[in-house]
Amino acid sequence: NLILHSLFYCSLANKNISSDDILNILKCSRTNNEKIGVTGILLYWEKTNQFLQILEGEENAVFNLYDKISKDNRHSLSKIIYQENIQERGFKDWSMAFKNIGDIETSNLDGFSNFSTLDFTSERTNMKASIAINLIQSFKSLLP
Repeated sequence: NLILHSLFYCSLANKNISSDDILNILKCSRTNNEKIGVTGILLYWEKTNQFLQILEGEENAVFNLYDKISKDNRHSLSKIIYQENIQERGFKDWSMAFKNIGDIETSNLDGFSNFSTLDFTSERTNMKASIAINLIQSFKSLLP
């Protein structure tokens, strides 16, 4: 039985990234992720111009994909915030779900307010697992 792994990272989108670029990223990742058995969600936050993404799947597949993603020049300062082995997928029906955080009422999301004020520094990567998990659960409940 394969060990399932979940990886949660954030990165800074290029200043001139367009919604077409983001749709393109989604289209490619959905096709590729299906082939390698990776699921997850991509969040984009226009206010801070950042991506948050959760990848889940077989450990090697997840790390190889993250390695590829971190070399993509449409974003920079990619940092793994949290990772762990998981019992089951949180986004099993999604080769890649997508949400624009700007459309979400975030004040009631547990942990999000502290997260959103953290900068791209070591304090963000040392984020507590519980906050990462709360974020994941919150965003999951916002999916259609």
